[in-house]
Amino acid sequence: LIYKKFDTSKERIKELKKNILKENCDKKIILHAGTPKVRGSNRLYVYETTDEYIQNINDMISVIEKKKNIFFAIKFREEMAFKNSPRLAFKDFEKLIKKSDCCKIFHDGNFSDFLSVSDLMISYSSTTIDEALYNRVPILLYDPHKKYSHIKASTVMPNMQNPEDGIFYCSELNGFDLAIDEILKNKEIIQKNDIIWKKHIMEENKNKEWLSYLVK
Repeated sequence: LIYKKFDTSKERIKELKKNILKENCDKKIILHAGTPKVRGSNRLYVYETTDEYIQNINDMISVIEKKKNIFFAIKFREEMAFKNSPRLAFKDFEKLIKKSDCCKIFHDGNFSDFLSVSDLMISYSSTTIDEALYNRVPILLYDPHKKYSHIKASTVMPNMQNPEDGIFYCSELNGFDLAIDEILKNKEIIQKNDIIWKKHIMEENKNKEWLSYLVK
């Protein structure tokens, strides 16, 4: 993560959006990233199952497609489709996801590029959460089964003012609608608040004092 800092220049972001999102490049971008655990895998009970993963994405699409100027980019991880593995194959995943003009499943491409052009990332549990936090991308943890929160997070309230965190938790579909509206509305305020990100980002220095800290 220490070496995963994005180039956030306006020119770079504009170019990436055009290359990745094509005709949707001028919309607000919500990125979904996650990896479900299949039946029989070595996983905790609280982790999102494949069925829950698919259902949750479809529920989110049903909310997002009613809104204007928002595009939902669903990133499918290559690791989920190993050969000779019972994991979810891309062709099956594609068939199970609700068809809508508001979203697209992306199979190829560098995840960091998708994250750098996103206004909000949604996940359940993933190392991508840490990558997003490190690059000041607001996050929404969506957990309709009320099983797990990957990191301690805030709850979105109506007319949210002076948000005190960059990561939020939502356990109901009705609340999901409000959450994405409020987070997107406050995105710039959240990103510019250094106090928020100090909770999640290890300080950098040329002497690499962080390395000594890790060794201890």
